[in-house]
Amino acid sequence: MESDLLADIKGTWVAAVRDAAFKAKKRRFANYVKTVLSLLFGWAVSRKIMEYNPAAKVKKIRRPKDAPDANTRLSPANAVGR
Repeated sequence: MESDLLADIKGTWVAAVRDAAFKAKKRRFANYVKTVLSLLFGWAVSRKIMEYNPAAKVKKIRRPKDAPDANTRLSPANAVGR
């Protein structure tokens, strides 16, 4: 049955999928993939298809501390139209 295949999924598989997504598309997409898998497995647990959510304990990839701010405030000298 399909449920036997789902029972074989472990957190290490979820982490491997997350890491492959990170390699292909970077951090935001990798964290999105992890979130979607967690929601999917949570749904399966609530319907007794799976016993536990293997994605629940897999951590998201953190933003590097030395990464520049994504959005910075413009100074009045750099504002457009002034």
